[in-house]
Amino acid sequence: MPFEAEWEYAARGGQSPQDYLYAGSKRPTEVAWFNTINDFTHKVGLKKPNSLDIYDLSGNVREWSQGIFPPYLNCKPEDAEKMALRGGSWANQKGRIRIIDRVSKSIISRQTKWLRLVEER
Repeated sequence: MPFEAEWEYAARGGQSPQDYLYAGSKRPTEVAWFNTINDFTHKVGLKKPNSLDIYDLSGNVREWSQGIFPPYLNCKPEDAEKMALRGGSWANQKGRIRIIDRVSKSIISRQTKWLRLVEER
């Protein structure tokens, strides 16, 4: 699971960040599933990827992140009982799937079933 800072870094486009509200575009319909009448998640890759070729960082499903900052940055510890969910989901309005949006939930929450795994290199 990415740290929250890593998730945002990827959503913004990595070393060449874009000035977008949504991961990969200024228009949410190009990159995200949101506020749909269908009550389900969508297959990944049906919308445009961001500049790092990562799909669905905005909309579709909320994603857990394991903490705000990696431990090596020596930042203030977060509440161990809660974790941040990023990216919004298909059920959110477009104003809740922006890169800057976050929700803090208990790690026991039933709301999120999906995880995005990242490989350390």
